[in-house]
Amino acid sequence: MASPQRSIRRVESLQKEIEETFSELIHTRWAGTDKSWRPAIDFYETASEFLILADLPGIPENDVQFSADETSVTICGKRQNMISISKGFALMSERASGKFCRTIHLPKKIDVNRAQAQFKNGVYEIVLPKAQ
Repeated sequence: MASPQRSIRRVESLQKEIEETFSELIHTRWAGTDKSWRPAIDFYETASEFLILADLPGIPENDVQFSADETSVTICGKRQNMISISKGFALMSERASGKFCRTIHLPKKIDVNRAQAQFKNGVYEIVLPKAQ
């Protein structure tokens, strides 16, 4: 007969193995399918402006839009799935595809008319001058 501590450790070990297996299945089989996703974003503030950097590699510039009002910025777009396989399935798919939309609420008002955006090496850079 096993001790209670040994039984608990065995159950915890099995639970961990099940969680790891489930996580691996989710990430290798369904990640990157055509569902909503969220690009990584960095958000900075200087004395005169806000700067937003969004990682958007593989997305054409004309597939990304941003809109701003005095207190928020929204970035939306779509990343196309790069490869279409008619037979079979992906063994690993970690790159997300599909539509995305991110809204960043600003701590101070901006001058919307002077807001600018550009792509630099797969990074979407938005400069938002603060309102005077």
